[in-house]
Amino acid sequence: MKHLLPFAILFPLTPLIALPLHAAEPAEAAHPGKHEHFHGKVSAVNATSITITHHKTGESKTFSVEPATTVTLNKEPSSIDKLSAGMHAGVQPSADGKSAVAIHAHSGKPGHGSKLKKV
Repeated sequence: MKHLLPFAILFPLTPLIALPLHAAEPAEAAHPGKHEHFHGKVSAVNATSITITHHKTGESKTFSVEPATTVTLNKEPSSIDKLSAGMHAGVQPSADGKSAVAIHAHSGKPGHGSKLKKV
C-alpha cells in the first residue's frame, strides 16, 4: 500500500502537468488548414483587390481578388464589382494570407444580413 501512495498523489496532477505543453502549441498546428476571417469595413475595392479596415483595431489588410474568389453580398452569390467602400465584410484569406478565397459582404440595409432593424 505504501508503494501506491506516490501514484495516488501524482495521478491527479497529470492534467496540470500536460496542460502547459498543450497550451504552448501554435494555433496553426492545433487547426491545420484553418485560417481566420478578417472582418471590418471595406475601405477600398476594385476588380483585383479589396482592403478591409478592422473596426476596433484600425488595422487594414489588402487581399488580392482572384478569378476563383467567391463573393457573397447579403448572403447571395455576387461579384466583386457589386461591392463598395463602406460595406461591412469578412475575408477568408488563402493559406499565404495574400489573396481572398471568399468574401462575405453585407450592405447594411435592413433585412439584408445586417443587425439594423426597420423602424
